[in-house]
Amino acid sequence: MKKAIIGVIVIIIIIFGLLFFQKPLKEKFLSTNSNELSQENNNENTEPNAIKCEYIVERKEISTSKLYSIDGHSSYYEVDLMQNDMIWNNECALYHKLITNKEDYDKYNERIELPEIDFSKNFIVVISDENLKQADEVDLLIYEVVADDTTTHIKMRQRENPVVYTDEGSLRSSSDDRIYYSDNNVFWAVVDNSQLRDKADVTIEH
Repeated sequence: MKKAIIGVIVIIIIIFGLLFFQKPLKEKFLSTNSNELSQENNNENTEPNAIKCEYIVERKEISTSKLYSIDGHSSYYEVDLMQNDMIWNNECALYHKLITNKEDYDKYNERIELPEIDFSKNFIVVISDENLKQADEVDLLIYEVVADDTTTHIKMRQRENPVVYTDEGSLRSSSDDRIYYSDNNVFWAVVDNSQLRDKADVTIEH
């Protein structure tokens, strides 16, 4: 009888011991996972060319001639979207287009592959470049899209550790005054509709 009672007491002690230690272990496990996840997010945000603007959902840079030439060899005004549909920004020598509806989306998606979006939530910014530029104006990305009361401001910035070429086509550093270009000449970004205004402009940050 005594052995049976002792056995029951031992079992009860073991059960309480397991219950007592389970919560601290679980909390430690959750805390560790949370710290690891936070560290991963911090690592993503500290990547040199990571998206740092809260309003940019997605972006991409590509090399293509399809915005101004369908066959890739000749350009006609009728098919040149840069000339007949996009807006020229004289200060930075870049074209831009804000895509806010399905009709414009289909027109540009035929030339350059764009992501599917919900226009009730987002719009697409398209930037095109066809001009040779200075050393700090090539290998760009859409860095920030923010708006004031009247205008959507699209800010371009050179990538960290950019790869640029001279007008002669040789790979060089950006340490002299020669004219440069990069592989990518078309840039797009999916942006939150809170930053959409009737007017827009584009600048290159130096």
